[in-house]
Amino acid sequence: MNRVTKQVAKLVGINPVAWIRNTFRMHARIKAFAKLSPNKGSANIRFAIIITPWQGTSVPWFTLAVGLLLAKEGNDTVFVLDGFPFGDRALRYKFVLFCLNSAMRLLRRSFDVVKLSSDKTTKSLDASAHSCIANLAELNAIWELRGEMLTAGRRQFIARSVQQLSAAYTPIAEFLRDGKFEAIFVPGGVYGTSGIWVEHARANNIRINSFDAGGYGTAMFACDGIACRLQDIPSAYRLLTSSEATDAARSFAIATALAELDQRRAGLDIFASQIKGTGGADSRYDGAILIALNSSWDAAALGLHTVFDNNMQWIVETTRYLLAETTATVIVRQHPAERLEIAHTSDNYRELLNSHFGSNPRIIFIAADEAINSYYLLDRVAAIVAYTSTIGIEAAALGKPVVTQARSYYSDLGFVWKATRRKEYEEYLKAAACGELRVTSEMRVNAQLCYYLTQCCNWVFSPFNPSDMHEWSRMELVHWQRNDSVRRVLQSIQNNIPVSYLNHVDKHIAELAKSSPDFK
Repeated sequence: MNRVTKQVAKLVGINPVAWIRNTFRMHARIKAFAKLSPNKGSANIRFAIIITPWQGTSVPWFTLAVGLLLAKEGNDTVFVLDGFPFGDRALRYKFVLFCLNSAMRLLRRSFDVVKLSSDKTTKSLDASAHSCIANLAELNAIWELRGEMLTAGRRQFIARSVQQLSAAYTPIAEFLRDGKFEAIFVPGGVYGTSGIWVEHARANNIRINSFDAGGYGTAMFACDGIACRLQDIPSAYRLLTSSEATDAARSFAIATALAELDQRRAGLDIFASQIKGTGGADSRYDGAILIALNSSWDAAALGLHTVFDNNMQWIVETTRYLLAETTATVIVRQHPAERLEIAHTSDNYRELLNSHFGSNPRIIFIAADEAINSYYLLDRVAAIVAYTSTIGIEAAALGKPVVTQARSYYSDLGFVWKATRRKEYEEYLKAAACGELRVTSEMRVNAQLCYYLTQCCNWVFSPFNPSDMHEWSRMELVHWQRNDSVRRVLQSIQNNIPVSYLNHVDKHIAELAKSSPDFK
């Protein structure tokens, strides 16, 4: 960028030249796509495509593009411009909204377009609405401040969020109530007004299709729920473990899962979850209880506690109980991804533990950047206490008992001990420390199948993703409509079949064709 562009970008909060370029590219894509006739024989589902500024990223353009692809499939798509402001970057919001409005004017020539904005005569909100808004404001504050512990600016952020979300609550409710939609397609599901869309879609029995950027040229999608929380994985799991699924398919899934686990252990997986070359753990960890932390501000982990109010309370009270009622060493392992800038947190877990327990020799805190491999820890410890982290599945897959109190996507699949009450949770903790919890072979297999679906099948690898608009927008949308990965995403959204299961079917067919040349 030249000096003037840099100054404007600093003022507005985005690169205006890039945004204008992307706007003109989308204009061209809309004009070209509007000339095409829709495919015949579609289910003709009535979709609301929710387009929102989304921090000045390319997310609204990706949402719009998927909406156009769904329209080409013959669906009844209504493009909805969510014009409700969120956050404190007013100039960025106005600039992005101006660009989006220009695209909406083009869309209106061929499609139904609705623009929602603040209603100056908004009706008073009831207690349920206030509770929903307060909860979303708190979760967004955790996301914005990258943790639960930082106090500076939190009160102001929450107050502003409550005001902004309150303005959006009733208009969104009335639109979904009156629109007779079968499904919505929405980014996120927690951030900003996307949480309001999810709340009202559920209240009106409207299926929620959502997506999230995954980084590394990937995206996540859910055909029924919030994508970053993997809320359609239980449906995929039921398909994979049903009586209609073949033993060969499950055997393939298990072998693939174990191979991926080996890659993760070695730090050779695509997401580099472990530091390469890290060693194992020593005898201090033998028989310990491992509390495996999430990144507290990650949307995948926001607001899913059942026994505790937040991560801080969960960490402190779990540690306190184990110290008082068992003789086990307590290991608190910070999520390894927090060593990376993209996942850095403002939370100080070491200080939290020290403030409550001092330098207790039975507490071992392992920071994100410490060269200790989490998988070697699993070999040593007696049990794992997990929130929503993938390590809960991995531990069960390797035969270690897992205790949780969270509403994670895997907590009800039968291979972990889930508590919904404090007493029940403490009973499981004590049983785990005493070696009384036993992971059966069936539990191990089911955990391996779940791991396979989430880590080997749920990621959609394609240049057509929310983060890489500079790549996919160079080509006409019909090109992406013919792309295999995109076809499976569209099939998932339309037919309410998890994309992880569709990817599994494709992987298994490819493996059968590879091993049996005559297979068709």
